Amino acid sequence: MITSVKMCVLGVAMLGGTESDDLTGRWVGAWMLPGGDSRDLVLSVESVGKGRFVGRVVSLAGGIQPQPLPSLSIAGDVVRFEPAVGDGRLQFRGKRSEDGQSLSGTVTGGALASPGVFHLDHRPMVRTMPDHIVYGVDIPVTEDDLVPLTVHLRRRDDGWLGEVDFPESGVLGYPVDVQGTNGVLMLSLPSLAAGDPVALTMQPGEPMVTGLWGRGQRVRVVELQRDRSTPTRRPQVPVAPYSWRERSVQVESTGEPTLSGVLAMPLGAGPFPLAVLLGEADTDRNGTIDEHPLLLVLTKALTDAGIATLRLDDGGTDFVARRRGLRRWMEWVAEQPDIDARYVAMIGHGQGGSIAARHVAAFDEGVTAVVLLSSPGLPGRIIESTRLRSLLVQSDVDAKMIDDVITAYEAYLDYAIKSVHVDALRESAKTWLDAQRSALGLSGTTSAQEVQSAVDRAQDSTWRFWLSYDPRATMPRVRGVPILAMQGDQDATFDAGANLKALVDSASSRGVSIEPRLLPGVNHLLQPVGASPSHSSKRIRMTIAPSTLRSLLEWIKPQLIRNPTTIRTGPDTQ
Repeated sequence: MITSVKMCVLGVAMLGGTESDDLTGRWVGAWMLPGGDSRDLVLSVESVGKGRFVGRVVSLAGGIQPQPLPSLSIAGDVVRFEPAVGDGRLQFRGKRSEDGQSLSGTVTGGALASPGVFHLDHRPMVRTMPDHIVYGVDIPVTEDDLVPLTVHLRRRDDGWLGEVDFPESGVLGYPVDVQGTNGVLMLSLPSLAAGDPVALTMQPGEPMVTGLWGRGQRVRVVELQRDRSTPTRRPQVPVAPYSWRERSVQVESTGEPTLSGVLAMPLGAGPFPLAVLLGEADTDRNGTIDEHPLLLVLTKALTDAGIATLRLDDGGTDFVARRRGLRRWMEWVAEQPDIDARYVAMIGHGQGGSIAARHVAAFDEGVTAVVLLSSPGLPGRIIESTRLRSLLVQSDVDAKMIDDVITAYEAYLDYAIKSVHVDALRESAKTWLDAQRSALGLSGTTSAQEVQSAVDRAQDSTWRFWLSYDPRATMPRVRGVPILAMQGDQDATFDAGANLKALVDSASSRGVSIEPRLLPGVNHLLQPVGASPSHSSKRIRMTIAPSTLRSLLEWIKPQLIRNPTTIRTGPDTQ
């Protein structure tokens, strides 16, 4: 994948003669070093008036990242520019042909023993043409990673012109070859790394068109949206009409609040196995976080596999209330004729996983399997303390001062758990905040508002429960039910490895069957983020890493579908 670059101020060149006016536009071709392979090269020159020009250059296969050209120099028909390549620079010097449609010259600099050559041809810029067509699409560059791509097309009497943008990487207006046959276009896209071009096949015209992307055996179906510079719909999120049947349901009991949810059923005749889906604290029935409906995406994958799902509306922050509601839901499930109550799983994300495990520990009937997704394995007080220590270490705070801050913070957490008198709590909060301010080298004193904020949080019953609840006491009691625990190694909410180990150690000590999976390059929401997450969850296109979704399905289907002939193969989970 192309390394992201920061957009800089474009370099400005002064014109040495009016005969160079028509150098503006897109120049496309290749460059070659002695004894080396030909590499792509795209030079963009734009007039900004009064003989001033700006320029950009990129060579995907040649290692020249998209960049402005502060060194751009134009004197008559002679053009010079020096792009950065790695830690060095190359010098390109070329001259226009007599017809003004090509630019050729030499490449020197760096560690080159002898000069290379380059040749560029002038091409019109599609994005500046009237009536050109724009499509946005997500390109799957790896199993889990999508790259937004914008396609610009313009039809001419002699065929089609095309160029593409990779907006997240700063590659804009990259020319592509377009071949058209009977209204179907095949675009030869540049490889995102050194390698052969990749084909995108599409038939333009409709607001939403289906295309094929890839090469060889790695051809994938993609959706292109017209008049969108980047796609707006997340690719995994299903839209109505759904590929399953669903109905709203309610559970009413005397003296108890009414529960509501939605039951999604696969197409065909039941009864079906069921997965009860439990979201993170304070989420809706779809488990939506940062505009990603995690449980809705799970519903599509599970119903495509022949498994019904139950999504609940009671996804508040009160752990005890949610657990009591789940008990009533399971009584309702046992009475449904279209559900095979012998095969019921619970799949919980975050707090939802903790609630599922706690339910099975208390009631050992009616549940066939449990899946814990990004669920904590340690008490909240340990997670909070570890998180603060990590932040202080990242801030280069002295080790002795870190210990002093953590000691004061843990005392404050203990007071919160014990719900001590407010005056003692306030004094403890101020002691911690004063120590933290001193460790960070902040001037001034801790404000009364900061102390009150800490007091208010410590008096919140939900947060106090989070601090005190210990999953290690629950896991040994989940007897006779297999557990799958999945954690992303890029979880910024807590240390995934330490919490996963705590789940496994506490369960295995009493013979509970648990299968741990630490997922590389996945965050708390189970999104693919790579080894160095930098984007917010909202910016990430995928809701669940496809590899994670496949891994979950491969484990859950044998638990719930005991007759292989009933397994229905649905669409690709991506």
